[in-house]
Amino acid sequence: CTFTGLKNGTKYDFLVIAYNGSAWSTWTNSNIVNATPVGSGSSAFGTPAITVTPGNGQATVKWNAVSGATMYAAFYRVNGTSAWTQKTTTATSCTFTGLKNGTKYDFLVIAYNGSAWSTWTNSNVVNATL
Repeated sequence: CTFTGLKNGTKYDFLVIAYNGSAWSTWTNSNIVNATPVGSGSSAFGTPAITVTPGNGQATVKWNAVSGATMYAAFYRVNGTSAWTQKTTTATSCTFTGLKNGTKYDFLVIAYNGSAWSTWTNSNVVNATL
């Protein structure tokens, strides 16, 4: 579904649950994802290009600083799943540990400039197999 009428630069939380005819599925806060819409005239800016170095049960993600960025959010997910795991940092690298060797992962980094997160597309996602 598409939500319309949202305000650019405002963070929104989203949750989807299912109904089987007699009960709704259960959920916790870990099922909630958030997004901040950006659009024309917003303060959106570039998404960093990243490199991923796989290791034994871990992956190190590095990127160049984005001009004006005050913080970064680095994400990973098991290839193609919808659940991203996130770390925020002011650095230009981070290491995700506790990953499973032989598994393909997707990695992404976005930048924050104090008022909006950079936009991204699937072309910003880098895949790596540990």
